Amino acid sequence: MLHADILGERALLTPEREAVVLADGTRRLTYGELDQVALRTASALASIGLTRGSRFGLLSANSIEFLQVLFSAAKSGAIIVPLSTRATAHELEGILADSGARVLVYGPGFESAAAALQSSGVVEKLVALPRASGSGFPLDDLLAAATPSVFSPPSPDDL
Repeated sequence: MLHADILGERALLTPEREAVVLADGTRRLTYGELDQVALRTASALASIGLTRGSRFGLLSANSIEFLQVLFSAAKSGAIIVPLSTRATAHELEGILADSGARVLVYGPGFESAAAALQSSGVVEKLVALPRASGSGFPLDDLLAAATPSVFSPPSPDDL
């Protein structure tokens, strides 16, 4: 049996146990809460065309939103292309072109790189994580409009 959705598995076993705590203690999420937000994020990203087998880049510092996007890929079957936050826009352009990713999810501090990548034509769509500005679809707006979907688990052919 394939277990791509390790967060979903953990949420079934210990939904009330803390999964994430910010270093300053201002925000905490249980496995159940993180699982639900990852499912909503998968649905939100599916609404702009990120479905099973679609590739998307993720350019963000570590954050809860980084985790929710990361785990959303396991839920939907989309393929995440994690990007180095130290790479230049030129370096990122080559990575994204080679991977076939046409969408970039970016966090605060990476607005200029995201704009450059969209201007170069390597990505078609941008999604802005909370606190990021720019021309991307705000993830918060996509989440507000999303309803959790049921995604089928991956098959051996998907791996």
